[in-house]
Amino acid sequence: MNKSLAAIVVCILILVGCRDQRAGTDLSGSTGFQVNEQSATSMTTEPNGTRRNDKPAVTLVDLNAWEHPIKSFFQPQELEKVELLDNETYPLFYSSLDTLSEEEAINRYLNGTYENMLKANGFWDFEIVYHDGTDLKIAGDREKRELAAVRWNSHLIDIEAYRNNYEMILRTLTARILTQDGSTRGYFFRSPLDHNGRPLGDDNLYTISGIEYHVQSKQYKVTLLRKSDTRAIYYWAKIRDGNVMFYYENEKEYTQDFDEVARLYALRFVSLDLDAVENRQDEHSSVSFYDRYSLFVDDFDVTTNRYTIRIMRNSDTVNTYYYYDADLDKYYEDGSGEEIHGWEYSAECNACRDLSDTASFKNGMIGIWQASPSMASGWSDRYHFFEDGSYIFYYNEMYGGNRTTDESGDWEIKDNKLILNMTAHTVIEGGTVVEDEITGRRIDGGQKRNIRLKKPERKTLPLFKQLVLDLDNQRLRLELNGVRYWKFSNDPAQGE
Repeated sequence: MNKSLAAIVVCILILVGCRDQRAGTDLSGSTGFQVNEQSATSMTTEPNGTRRNDKPAVTLVDLNAWEHPIKSFFQPQELEKVELLDNETYPLFYSSLDTLSEEEAINRYLNGTYENMLKANGFWDFEIVYHDGTDLKIAGDREKRELAAVRWNSHLIDIEAYRNNYEMILRTLTARILTQDGSTRGYFFRSPLDHNGRPLGDDNLYTISGIEYHVQSKQYKVTLLRKSDTRAIYYWAKIRDGNVMFYYENEKEYTQDFDEVARLYALRFVSLDLDAVENRQDEHSSVSFYDRYSLFVDDFDVTTNRYTIRIMRNSDTVNTYYYYDADLDKYYEDGSGEEIHGWEYSAECNACRDLSDTASFKNGMIGIWQASPSMASGWSDRYHFFEDGSYIFYYNEMYGGNRTTDESGDWEIKDNKLILNMTAHTVIEGGTVVEDEITGRRIDGGQKRNIRLKKPERKTLPLFKQLVLDLDNQRLRLELNGVRYWKFSNDPAQGE
């Protein structure tokens, strides 16, 4: 008799211990929580998405009192009913929301919602049913502790493909268009012309608010928010031939960086007035290079951080390729990978300078620089840079309507930028602005007065990395804040 009792006790203990071999997360909540066992059988999910009916379901009665980490992912009062299936380890949530679109399901996966829900649920599978019958199943891998599958209305979503595309877009966005600032963690727009330098101040720093997939257009929408005022900027992204292409909201492709790289290449290796060549407005500009060749920037390789430059010979469409790293401001040859240099390093241009040698570059800037390669009836905007570190900037004297005629102060070069500290300016006070046939307008009867500033006004202007020789005009050329200036004299005291 004692042996029989012992055997019964052992069997009971085994059954109790085997009741839930999947023990992990207690979905019924706190001790003493009320549940209601249903007479209907539960339906557990097989790997192929079908269900088997073999175990009784348990329905949670008081959802207001139910406490569980996964509950925080639902809106207040969203849950109408929760059933616990498969030994109370498979929750079936009944949502009061009307429906869930496939697009919403994809984006909730991409923004990490479902992975976080799985984590809160101990990486046990779960299911959500919406009012219109839309069904969402989330499966986890408990050994790897990761999301394994998302099934929307029996359709298995290709989460690996969406994740790969999402990560490729984010990687390209933060390598080609944006750079993260190390101190503020905000992002700023890259500019090859500015050597991808950080803008002054924090007004132009952004956060990446979201990357969302749109089913109808099969594109991803990128949202950037400016940190200073949360102004939103939107781009669209799609993957073509293994490369990420970005578009504005008007469906025009984003090519600003490509255009800047083409301009940089032309400035260094072609030495032409690119605007005049492209617009064919200047009859005196040499167009021999562009008559024989076409210049393209084809793509950006996120793995090497380089742009592909293609020079096509128009006569037979033979292509020659080069690669450009905007962060390093270096060009590389196709095949050998060796760095190539422009003609400005040759002995033909002893006066040319490279910004890597700041002292030499600064010495080369001493003199008069005008914002026009030729002299007209008077001076255009021009800088006079003096050896003692002072400067004078004169406004275009062919326009007589300027109240401010010049600015002066001191200058220095720092971090590939020209720093101007304006300490004084000359203004015309009084008089009358009248029309003039030559200058457009002039000021009659005014008096010039030089005003010393109580506090210097600081300006920071990006510098192009070389002082180059413009072969068309045989003058040194400086590019300052995107504006070209040509050197007219090594003596800044002339023309004052």
